[in-house]
Amino acid sequence: MADQRIVPNRVNLEATYRDREETYYLIVRDLARKIEQELSSRQIRASIRFRVKNFENYFRKFVRRLRESNHKLLITDILGIRIICPFLETLKEVETIIRELFSIVEIENKGDVYSFKEFGYDSTHILIKLPFPEVDPTGEPLVCAEIQIRTILQDAWAEVEHELIYKAGFNPFDKPLKRKLAAVNANLTLADIIFQEIREYQRKLRKELQQRQQDFSETISGKIFSLNSENEEFVKFMNKKDDETKYVDYSEDLSSLSLDDLLLNGLLAHNNRQYKTAIKIYTLLLEQDNTEIKALVYVHRGLAFFAESCYQEALDDFSKALEINSKNAKTLYLRGVTNRMLKNSPAALDDLRKAISLDPYQPDFWFAKAQLYFHSGDYLAARQDVEAALKLDPQSKDYNHFLQLLLEKT
Repeated sequence: MADQRIVPNRVNLEATYRDREETYYLIVRDLARKIEQELSSRQIRASIRFRVKNFENYFRKFVRRLRESNHKLLITDILGIRIICPFLETLKEVETIIRELFSIVEIENKGDVYSFKEFGYDSTHILIKLPFPEVDPTGEPLVCAEIQIRTILQDAWAEVEHELIYKAGFNPFDKPLKRKLAAVNANLTLADIIFQEIREYQRKLRKELQQRQQDFSETISGKIFSLNSENEEFVKFMNKKDDETKYVDYSEDLSSLSLDDLLLNGLLAHNNRQYKTAIKIYTLLLEQDNTEIKALVYVHRGLAFFAESCYQEALDDFSKALEINSKNAKTLYLRGVTNRMLKNSPAALDDLRKAISLDPYQPDFWFAKAQLYFHSGDYLAARQDVEAALKLDPQSKDYNHFLQLLLEKT
């Protein structure tokens, strides 16, 4: 009985492959561009690579499939796109976008085959349906392209594993060597998890910092105009403090927290207007032997003292921060505002001038100096400064209202 196995003609298959290679390239390039444009429009940072499988690898896989099944099975990764993401959280975001952009044939999460005790190749592989028909080198329909989604570290492991094991056809028998490979993979997986935790911490910290800065701006807008101002209607407009307070439970032992957690808890308390608690946490941070964050914490504690109307304490903290870094324009600005609250106008003016000389692109600095001139009766100088602030932030309602007030006086 004749052997019915299919024996491929490599010469003919390669000739057909070469004829279609440029078409394959154009298809996968356009798919990659579509994905890149969509990710960019959503401000998702990822690296995108694409390729057409080279003929040697294609033929090797084709023969392996024939050996395993004795049938011409569809090879789905002739057209390949790889999306490499910086963090674990980005993987799901990208997968969601791929689902929206294309018709999905199959999704496989390679890491799902491992138990929690095991580590191995981890990647999300998505087969998408091509938007128009094409054929593979055997004449069969080419209906899919493969998209792989990985983190940077998952990609690094996959590349090394491919070279050391898959491509070389080598599977180590030595147990110590197997353990070493597993340990490397475990460390990369752990690094991905740690990077994600750091990312989430940074996001929380940034959110709290932005909220604190906004609250401070609103606070000084009300307080600084209430001093010696003759325009009651304008003071009423500027004094927009929201008295609603949220409360956070700080019953746990704060001394057991890490520096990062202490700082985040301090900012949370600060933003929820629990200023005494914030001051307590900032003081704990300052007692730690860590000079890197002292200037930052002095500034935060000074802001909390300022919110409590403890202006001398706030001034002391801003001055201590400036002893550590005398060229910090923001801290000079804060000390200038505090000196203004203490009715020390010469010192306030000196601080604000220094802040502007270091960073003339902050409209708040010009505005604070304009307020100082306003209360001293120098309306022309105040007008010049508020006009400088408006050049940087022409949409500010506060600056525009203040300019109208000054126009009436000059």
